[in-house]
Amino acid sequence: MNIRNLDLNLLRVFDAVYAARNISRAAEHLGLSQPATSHALKRLREHLGDPLFVRSGSGLAATTRAEQLIGPVREALDAIRVAVEGVRFDPASLQRKFRIVMHDPLEPVLMPPLIARLMREAPGASLELLPIYGLDAMDELNNRRIDLAFPLYVAEHPQICSAQFGTIEFVCIARHGHPEIGATLERSDFDRLGHVVLIPSLRAKSGIEEILVSQGCQRRTVVEVSKLWSVLTLVAASDLISIVPRMMAMSMQEKLGLDIFPMPYDMPRVSLSMSWHISDEADPGHAWLRRVIGETIAAGMPGDATSDAG
Repeated sequence: MNIRNLDLNLLRVFDAVYAARNISRAAEHLGLSQPATSHALKRLREHLGDPLFVRSGSGLAATTRAEQLIGPVREALDAIRVAVEGVRFDPASLQRKFRIVMHDPLEPVLMPPLIARLMREAPGASLELLPIYGLDAMDELNNRRIDLAFPLYVAEHPQICSAQFGTIEFVCIARHGHPEIGATLERSDFDRLGHVVLIPSLRAKSGIEEILVSQGCQRRTVVEVSKLWSVLTLVAASDLISIVPRMMAMSMQEKLGLDIFPMPYDMPRVSLSMSWHISDEADPGHAWLRRVIGETIAAGMPGDATSDAG
């Protein structure tokens, strides 16, 4: 590859497609037609000898090569922007509250290192964390009532950008030394023992019940709660068991005295995604926060959230 033959405008297209994971939304953000955006992406693919993005569900997934490129490309584009505009964003000058909708299990894992960095680098910034249940995260983003969301499922929307950065694995938890569970949790134990579960309206959002029923399992519900954190404390104080995300279980395993078991039934992972309104894509403060969140995740969080984002 000869950098002298590379049109730098193609890198702007690459950055926009990576953020939006959708050609139409990237084209709208860039002020280009969809055919022009597709053509630019085709030229970059040919220049680099890599597809960069492949179809995945209703959107696009970045290839390994694209993941390797996005960080350096964004740094280069930022450097060009600074050179042209003569101003470099300083997080120390940031005076802003960010409203974020976040998963319960993600909050205690992501927030401590994130808050420490914000206090160190952007002491004027603050965060307001809102529950994911009871809100339409995409609607809240589209109407600019929140700044970031970590939705359970990303809905297609022309004004919303999203980036996947990992997955959630579900596990079964019990109190340490549970008298009716041995070294492994068998299906017979899972079916027989009493469960702590979320109330039906919240349980329906995860789809867990339908997956278990499809495999012939009928959980014996003893307690229904409206908060995911109540599940851990009730399991720790009883002979009941439950299903929670691995990252949540690991964050409280030692403190509450929990044992963590692989699910005895097949349970698919759920994607972890971060979403924002396209109008915030180029906002320096917002872009800085997204980058810090990505770096915090990439630095390693306990549990099963492995970073897939650049």
